[in-house]
This record gives sequence, structure tokens and C-alpha cells, in this order.
Amino acid sequence: MMRKEGKKMKKSIAIVSIILMTILPALMGAAQAKAVQYKSTYRGVRTQPVYGIATTAAAPTATFQSTSAYSSQWSNETTETLLNNDGSVNSGAYMSSGPRRAKMDDPSDGIKPPDEDDDDNTENGTPLGEGILALLLMAGSYAVARKKSERVKGKILIVVAAMLLAGCAGQKPDSDVRNDREMVAGYAAAMINARMTAWHNKDAEVGFPNANSTNGITNPAAAASWDYVPGVVAKGILDVWEYYQDSAWADAWYEGLCAWGLTKTATDKGGILDDLNCTKVFLGLYEGAKPGGRFENADNAAYFMEQLRRGARGLEDHKNRYTITSGGAEGGWMHKATDDPSKSYYGQMWCDGAYMGPALLAQLLVTGATEGTNLGWNDVYDQFEVSWPYLWDEEKQLPYHVLFTDIVLNNNARAIAESGHVYSCAYDPTIYHSEEYWGRAAGWYMLALVDVLEAYLENLEAHGEWTKGDPLPSAQHFDELRSMLTQLADGLVARQDKETGCWYQLLAYGPEKCATQGIDDTGSDKYTNVEAGGTQCNYLESSASCLITAALLKGSRLGLIDQTEAGKRGYEGIVKQFVRGKDADLTILGSCQSAGLSKDRNGSAAYYLIGKDVPIQNNTEGKVLGAFLMAAVEYERVCLVEKNK
Repeated sequence: MMRKEGKKMKKSIAIVSIILMTILPALMGAAQAKAVQYKSTYRGVRTQPVYGIATTAAAPTATFQSTSAYSSQWSNETTETLLNNDGSVNSGAYMSSGPRRAKMDDPSDGIKPPDEDDDDNTENGTPLGEGILALLLMAGSYAVARKKSERVKGKILIVVAAMLLAGCAGQKPDSDVRNDREMVAGYAAAMINARMTAWHNKDAEVGFPNANSTNGITNPAAAASWDYVPGVVAKGILDVWEYYQDSAWADAWYEGLCAWGLTKTATDKGGILDDLNCTKVFLGLYEGAKPGGRFENADNAAYFMEQLRRGARGLEDHKNRYTITSGGAEGGWMHKATDDPSKSYYGQMWCDGAYMGPALLAQLLVTGATEGTNLGWNDVYDQFEVSWPYLWDEEKQLPYHVLFTDIVLNNNARAIAESGHVYSCAYDPTIYHSEEYWGRAAGWYMLALVDVLEAYLENLEAHGEWTKGDPLPSAQHFDELRSMLTQLADGLVARQDKETGCWYQLLAYGPEKCATQGIDDTGSDKYTNVEAGGTQCNYLESSASCLITAALLKGSRLGLIDQTEAGKRGYEGIVKQFVRGKDADLTILGSCQSAGLSKDRNGSAAYYLIGKDVPIQNNTEGKVLGAFLMAAVEYERVCLVEKNK
């Protein structure tokens, strides 16, 4: 009888063991995944950001410490992550009321560095609490087994405990992803603090004044001028300030840029859309100085609004003098204008210009700064309606950099066409497009669409209705622009590098595309990117990666597209791939200095790699600095967890 019961018991133990071996690892994996998800820095996709720095009058001090030996194409340095002086990652705190502001209240609570004060301490994938539970269960089962009458029960418990340990050890949580996301928290403020007074406009070091509550205004060695590049940097800084403006440590950024802005005058003449784009600086400055603003000042507010009006008059002048008046691109604004069809840039529309022109106009329309001009919402829409069919390659799902009109009269376009790097558009053979798909240009175009659609939504919220066009934007135009954004986002995400999350200088190729000086014709009269006879292969480019990432995250935050995960991968890859140094030496690498289309810049793949004006800058060049800040604040808006969420 006892033998039969013993056999039955052994059989039962075997069955239970098989069942436990089958389901326990899965159960443990699901439980751990749930715990990691709950404790992750991403507890919600569209949460307002959490960034944690002490709310003091002085700007926060950051210390960086290496956390992983990530080797990039630029150097063998390790990636460094933002930590406080006590070794903890700058922690999170809950947002203030309002959609654009986050107030930092509790620096002691929030994101922790990997393996430091982590509730789910793991070693080789085993949660500490569950491992202890398993050991206690084994000890208890052994004690039970010492009693002969309970020996069989003890054996069962020992099997269960062993299975628990095996299940824990076999299920490793996705800690690498979690740690990467903790690692990149807080770079927006750190980068401004490191670089506000010292960054590069191409090869020249310049900067903005930086206010400090203790030392007053710190002036840069060379003040930034009024042109395209300082405008991009200032816009990025003010985007970060506007979001964190309820925190006193951000005051210095606004005060420094306010001091700089009060010495500048927006251009009220057309001609170069890049320089008109600088007007955006006064949008953020007016936000701070207007009635109810953090730095409310009637005189400053009046000055900044007048500059916005001057910028609007500049766009009006550009529209009146430099609009394409013939051919299929009629109504489009030339990027860099000339009245002479035989000169360079005549009849060209660039992807870049969408961000510099119509995106600026949309924001000025929201503020009312366009009052008294002939500008309206239809002008905004027209720039995309005209350019999209010619710039968008349906097959590759990428935008060309430039379109040309009047190619017969235009010496520039004709010279490029004769070099074999300009093609007639399938949509209209009388219009021509450049050969390649430049990463930064695509980023500008996508961010322009996001900013324009945001302005449409803000205008709708203010007025409560759509119209068929001016004076209010139309629902049909909104839908068409959103469709363009969706297609462009899908096309660019398809080109995202799977290993790093970043994007290449030339979007249609990987690193296998190379150009060699003296062999590959670029149309340039000299080469500056490589040494004589040198070869440059396609490379992951930082400014393009930042702009595309900013657009993906912002567009997703606004509900215009659904690409949050791609944006997260992009930003985390940017920090790993391009950000180096610590504290005041924080640096961004891997930015293309510039690129364009003119008589000696033929737009070939070789041009974008070894052309005369496309050297790789590893000195925190302004175009990547501004773009990085835009991406960083969007990452912190969208991806970091709210306190107690």
C-alpha cells in the first residue's frame, strides 16, 4: 500500500515538476517585464516631461560619469551620462499646470542611475527579492523534510524552489533599454549650461551672454551675429527655457538671450529665407516679456513684438519680390533670391526653406504679427503644395534636396544639369530636382510640417473653427499637410539605422557609399573634407539625426503621427553616438558644416561627402547644437516619467 502511494507521489512530483518547468519561466518573465515596465522611466507615452534638478536660483551643476563602453564612429571614448555631484542621475519631478511647463520640485525622487538604489536589483537577470524568496522556500522545505512524515512534501517544495530559481535566472529583463533611457535624462539643461557662451558657427567660436544669479552676465569671447546659425541655437535654447521656465535655474538662459536680443533687429527685407528664420528668436523672448510672462516687461515686450512685425514685413517683401511666377512651381518662394535668372539660386526651392519661410509665417500668424501685411494662411499652405510633388520621391519615400525652375535661363541649374546630377520631375518634366536626398534637409522639411500643423491647431483653439482659407486655415489644408508629414515620417523611419537609431548624411545609402578626392567629380573648386587623395564614406550625421528625432517626437506628442518609439531610439542613439565630454566640455560631434546647390556645388553623392563646404564638424557647430536642444526637450516632454505617475 505504502509502495503504491509512494509511486503515485513520485508520479505526481514528476507531473508537477514538468508543469512548473513549462510555465514558471514564462510567468516569471511576465512578472519581471511588468515590474520593469512599471519602474521604467517610460510609464506613459505622452506624459509631460520629468526632469529633475534642484529648484535653486543658480543654474544646475551637472557631473558626467561613464556608464558604458560604447564606441562610435567618431572616437573610442565611452558614453557619459548626466549625474548629480552625489552620483545620482538628475531626478524627476512632476509638471506644473499648463501644457508647456514643468516645475522641478523634488530632486531626490525620480530617475536613478543603473544598479543604484534600484527597487528591482538584479544580478544576471534574477530579481533580488524573488531570489531571496526562493532561498527561504528551500530552507523551509529542508526543515520540513527532516520530519519523516513530511519528507515527500519537503521534496515537492524543494523542486518548486529550484524551479523558481531556474525561472528567475533564465529570464533577464530588458535592463539595457531601461538603463539607456535613464542615461539620457537631462541633457537639454546640461548642454545649454556647457555651451551657451561657446559654440561654433562653422569654424568660428561664438556664443550668447549667460546670466548667473551670483556672477551676473557672463559674456562670450565673441558675440553671436544675427544670421541663420545663431538663430537656430537661440531657438533651441528658448524652446528648452519655455518648457522649464517655472524653474528658477532656467532663468539665466532667458536673461542672457534677452540681453542679446535687445541688441538685435530683425530684417524686414526679403532675399534669404535662412536669415529671416532668425525672427523666431523673438517668439520666445516675447513669451517671457509679455503681460503675465515670467519676465514681464512692457518695454521689452513692445520691442520684441516690433521685431516680430519686422520679420513679417521681411516675409512679405520676399513674397512680393521672390515668388516663382511661371511654370509648375508658380507661387513657390525662392530659397536664396535673385532678380537675375542667370544667377545662382534663381528659381530654386529647398527643403530647408520650408522651415525658414512658411513655418515662420505660420507662427507669426498665430501671434498677430502679420497684421497689415498681405500674408495669410494660404501662403503657408502654398509653399508645401507647390514643393511637395517635385521634391517627394514616391519610389524611395524620400525628399530630394532642391527643385529648379527655368533651367534654360538659369546658369546654375544648367551647369548642374550638364554634370548629370539634375533630373526632370516625373510630376512635371518642366521642373527639375537635384539628385540626392540630404539628411539635414529632410529633417528641416519634416520639422517645418510639424511646426506648421501645430500653428494650425493653436489657431483653431483660439478661434474655434476652420474656414476654407484666409483669414483662418482650412481643415482640408490641414489634412493634406498631415498626410505629407505621415508619408515623410514613415519614409525616414524606414531609413533609421537599426544599430544606432541615427540617420546617415545621404539617406539613400549606408556606409558602403564612398567618394575619393581626385576621382569623384563634385563640381567643387576645392576639397576641404578629406586630405588629398582621401576617401570619405557615408556617415551617421548628427544634425540630421537631431532634426528628424525632434520632428518624430514632437509630431507624436501633438498626435499628428505615431512614431514615439522611433523618436526615442533616435534620441538615445544621438546621445551615445555624438555626445562626448563632461560639464563645461560637453561636445557634440559629427555635424556636416553646410551644403547647397550652386554652380560649383553639383548635388552629387560625392559632393555631399567631399565637397568644398561639407566638412564634418566635431566642435559643437551651431546647427547641430540648436537641433539637439529641440530634440532633447521633446524627449524630455514625451518620454520621461511624471513623478508618482
